[in-house]
Amino acid sequence: MEDTDISVPVEKRGRLSQCYDVAKSFNFEPCSKDIQNRSEIPKMLSGGGGLLSTVDDYNKFMNCLLRDTCFGSTTPGKEKRLMSQATFREMISNQLPKIDGKDSDIFSCSFNKVGFAESFGAGVGFGFGFSVITDHKVVKGSCRNNGEYGWGGVASTFFTVNPVEKTTCLLMTQLIPSAQYPIRTQLRKYYYRVVQAHK
Repeated sequence: MEDTDISVPVEKRGRLSQCYDVAKSFNFEPCSKDIQNRSEIPKMLSGGGGLLSTVDDYNKFMNCLLRDTCFGSTTPGKEKRLMSQATFREMISNQLPKIDGKDSDIFSCSFNKVGFAESFGAGVGFGFGFSVITDHKVVKGSCRNNGEYGWGGVASTFFTVNPVEKTTCLLMTQLIPSAQYPIRTQLRKYYYRVVQAHK
């Protein structure tokens, strides 16, 4: 992943897409926040706060997850495992406590009340770094399997990996803040229509 970082080098700055705020009139305006100025390394390095990437790089990441290999390199003969499969399985499994003997979900957790919007709702739990579908029958949008996992970003980006269907889905947008429009839910519906059409 050669084009993924927390800042943009000078020689790549011309490739950085403009982010947009949602205006009151429901138009889009160039982002006024400092997230657009990514030429310098942030003072606080946050794994969930402003990683920049490309479609090609993120596709490599999703495919690594999908193969359940977690290799640091996918070059034949040079693979290097980054973690055990047992650790990876824990990461993509719901880690929220059970309530009344049932899996709890992000919708019922208190931190959802403070604006947690990257991936939430009934039927969605939380692993170590991923949202996890725990009940596909009640999740917003369309989903046919439990165990699908993914995450979203501040610019309304979204990715999901479905280990049952052996598929991935990626949405790259520039709309800040996230969850202003239900595009992730809408994307999920179209994503599964395409999956079903290719069965």
